[in-house]
Amino acid sequence: MGQNIEKCCNQTEYAQSKQLCEGGDNEKPLPQGNNNILNQSRQLTEQQIYHQKLNSQYNGKQSIVKANQNQSQQNSSRDVKNMFQEQKLYLQNTSQNRQFYDQLQDNNSSYYNQYLNKSENKVAVNTVENYNNRIQELKEISQFAPVLQLTILSSATLLKGTVLTINCQQYQDSLRKIGDGFTFFGCKKRMRRTRDEQYYEKMGFNINSADPTAFNKQIIDSDDDEQLQSELKNNDENPIINDFIIPSQDAIIADRHRGIHFQIEYNISQNNYKIKDLGVGFGAFYKLDYPLILKNNHLINIGLIFMVVNLVSEKKLETFNTQQGNNKNNQYNNQNLPEKKDFCILGNQNDDINEDDEEEIENSQNLSQVNSEGKKEVKHLKIKFFGGPCQGEKVIFHAIDGRIINLGRSKDECNPHFNDSLLSKIQCHIEYNQKIGWILRDGNYVNYQINQQTIGQGKNSTVFNNQKNAQTIQNQQQNIVNGSMQEIKKVNSTNGTWLYLGEDYTIYNGMIFKANQTLFQANLV
Repeated sequence: MGQNIEKCCNQTEYAQSKQLCEGGDNEKPLPQGNNNILNQSRQLTEQQIYHQKLNSQYNGKQSIVKANQNQSQQNSSRDVKNMFQEQKLYLQNTSQNRQFYDQLQDNNSSYYNQYLNKSENKVAVNTVENYNNRIQELKEISQFAPVLQLTILSSATLLKGTVLTINCQQYQDSLRKIGDGFTFFGCKKRMRRTRDEQYYEKMGFNINSADPTAFNKQIIDSDDDEQLQSELKNNDENPIINDFIIPSQDAIIADRHRGIHFQIEYNISQNNYKIKDLGVGFGAFYKLDYPLILKNNHLINIGLIFMVVNLVSEKKLETFNTQQGNNKNNQYNNQNLPEKKDFCILGNQNDDINEDDEEEIENSQNLSQVNSEGKKEVKHLKIKFFGGPCQGEKVIFHAIDGRIINLGRSKDECNPHFNDSLLSKIQCHIEYNQKIGWILRDGNYVNYQINQQTIGQGKNSTVFNNQKNAQTIQNQQQNIVNGSMQEIKKVNSTNGTWLYLGEDYTIYNGMIFKANQTLFQANLV
């Protein structure tokens, strides 16, 4: 650069540039004398100084440009990062968006799968915008979407016959008043002040007192902060988390089960309502009125007894050690589970068995799998009983095509049988079909065949996708025989067989479910 300037500039242009560079219009012109050698030497020296200044200015400008570019990139990345942090904080700290934020964390949520970017390179999404778009879309379709009515059949705390109307936006008398398509149920209106609990627990206060109000009383009596005392006395500032309250008779249990017990969600893409338990309280269960194909980790309730279902391979079954009830404890536990040749009894002290087959349970969701030799692998049925007269007994039923297992009170007809007054003589029965798997039905067994294409798991079955056919089966007490309808006599149990709503289940007409000592019946209008 300096060489080009040296060739192109004459002395006059050089003098003007030198003056501008040094910042002085009052700079004297270059000395001109008779000694040309001295003038040329002086001119050459000053040209070198000038070129150095130009080069330094150029390099300085380049460094400034690079610095500005780096700063711009840092600001840009910082702005993007701050934007998403602010959105996350907004969602976490805003009561209106709190439940939507929690819903997005659940990978099993249909709403999560619908709105997240499904490409390989997933990027952060503007959850606030999606949330607002969902609310707006629900407003637009509210005039056309089906309406769900829940009738209270019985309750320990609510009036029998009360009807709850839920549209695609929310429960009509919603306490949250958001209209996001979710209706939350629980025994408390507001959430707990966990921050205060953690803080005062470190200070030595007993937050687990039997009296649910004792914790606040301790703080109010000992704290000098008048503002904090007023906040603890008045909890109206706590965010509302439930749309409908199912009160509990026990204040201590209600305080312990504070939170969202279960939810009902309107699914926009499928145009239906789904129900799911959220793990707080005693759980939400729905009454089986159709054959159910058993899967791993199904939780079944009959009377006071709960049953956990697992499917076990033949290879895993060979490693199990059958206990013969050698000690009094096992004899007592197994007195209602008589040992037979076609199944084995596992006492509740054999904890190693449960640990051994944990991996098998996770990897055996299908009833029949292909092993390394190319053969289908048979899945045996393992059930663990607890609650009521049971104390953790485990029973394994071998997979024999066409075999029937009756469960109930009757010693003559049921094997195993249970001493539970809430059970019917034959409460329910389980059948093994080599084409389908293990099938659970409520009530007494009736000898009939099943077509593989016409049985399923309620919402996913071929028959129950047709709501009219489903209603016909329920009303006329008919069963499916090779795809055709044949009237038979069926005896249902008195108190029903119930499945835990651990995942999203589609609500259909006539569906009965229970939660917090309250029985609901669903109707779509």
